[in-house]
Amino acid sequence: MPNRRAFLGLAGSLAAGLALPARARADIDTLGPLRYDTIRERGILRIPYYEDFAPYSWTAPDGPRGIDVAVGREVAQRIKLTPSFFPLVAGEKIDDDLRNGIWRGNLIDRSVGDLMFHVPYDRQIQINNDLTVLFGPYFEEGFAIATDPDKLPGGFDPEADEDKRIGVEIDTLPDFWLSSANGGRMRNAAVHFLRPLEAMQALGAGEVDAVILQSAQIEAFGPQHAPRASVRPFIMGGMFRSRWTVGCAVRETCRPFVYEVGDALGAMAEDGTLRRIFADAGVTWLAPQR
Repeated sequence: MPNRRAFLGLAGSLAAGLALPARARADIDTLGPLRYDTIRERGILRIPYYEDFAPYSWTAPDGPRGIDVAVGREVAQRIKLTPSFFPLVAGEKIDDDLRNGIWRGNLIDRSVGDLMFHVPYDRQIQINNDLTVLFGPYFEEGFAIATDPDKLPGGFDPEADEDKRIGVEIDTLPDFWLSSANGGRMRNAAVHFLRPLEAMQALGAGEVDAVILQSAQIEAFGPQHAPRASVRPFIMGGMFRSRWTVGCAVRETCRPFVYEVGDALGAMAEDGTLRRIFADAGVTWLAPQR
């Protein structure tokens, strides 16, 4: 789960970020950085994906699944390449992910990708990573809060609900926000979970009064695990950015993909493909703000 990446590195640039070091099987098809012409000659597009980041991506028994995987397959088809996916594990910050996933590769088996999805589209991240090119914003993400309507019938008020139990994924921006909100008085309200799914299950079981997660995670897991929850966007304010734009990254030596993939994503937005892919996962697609 890219919790640290999504929210530790993101806290430094967007006041947020998302990260992942690679853990792929040693496969000759994933070894070493390649130039654009070589990728075209081989006909294979190597795509790293977050291996534990549902609903965006995860490793299922039958292979990679999720929104970003579906987007990657569609993009590869439209630019006439065959996608080859390999998993990444969350690192400390997005710089680690771009290094391990795109421009250098994993030190263990040297697996490296050609195109990476779910990268925060942020100027400072681009400045910090001059061997990669950030481009192709394809959706907006943000935080939401899901509350137990019996315990918080009027919604969550940080000034009045310091005694409530608020579920958060550990080491994410909502976790950091709770530790500092109201002069630190919300610190004891945080109930930590390793995965967003576990937080939603706890809300449905009445073990917490609310959860603060990414909107997509609440949309995807809520109907099954906490169907009575009331959901609304959550704005933290201050240094904590509550919304961000998500895009793609390629190596500097693969700049032609910026135009090809960018055109494909633009067409997918216009013809409804992106909206459909997100809807298939139970998530609302929000067009990126330009």
